[in-house]
Amino acid sequence: MLTELAKKLQSPKIPSAKEEWYGADLAISTKKREPRSNFYPEPRVVVTPHSRELSWLFFKLRDAFYAENLLDHCTKIEFFGRLGNAANRCLNSSHEATPHLLYATVLYEAFAIYDEIERGDFCALEVALGNEICDDSKETEVINQEELIVFFRNLGITNLQLAR
Repeated sequence: MLTELAKKLQSPKIPSAKEEWYGADLAISTKKREPRSNFYPEPRVVVTPHSRELSWLFFKLRDAFYAENLLDHCTKIEFFGRLGNAANRCLNSSHEATPHLLYATVLYEAFAIYDEIERGDFCALEVALGNEICDDSKETEVINQEELIVFFRNLGITNLQLAR
């Protein structure tokens, strides 16, 4: 499932969703959202001009992980929150992140989460107070482009289009 999504990195253009992602306390948008004034905490937000491409990947990852019964009402917040954090780390480290770089970074994180679930050491809070997730308390570095290239090459994905 994830390797099939990785093959999109060889394409000159990443597919895009008809709508921006909003779910599991995470929003992906082209612009910063106005704060809501209600009981619920603000969602985690990824602001990028590539919101539709990133949203497409989130929809596909949601479908893939749910198809294998890997997520539930507790783990979905951590899962999508971690993917959002990975996207934000990428955007914060590279202000001109391409859709391919963003896609590769988030997909790499999805592979890491999949491995953690398989090993039984995926961490998720039972209650996400204030939209907090386990990943928020970790010091996680951004994976660089060279590491991404090596990772995906080991999966048989060549001709990556990460830079402009």
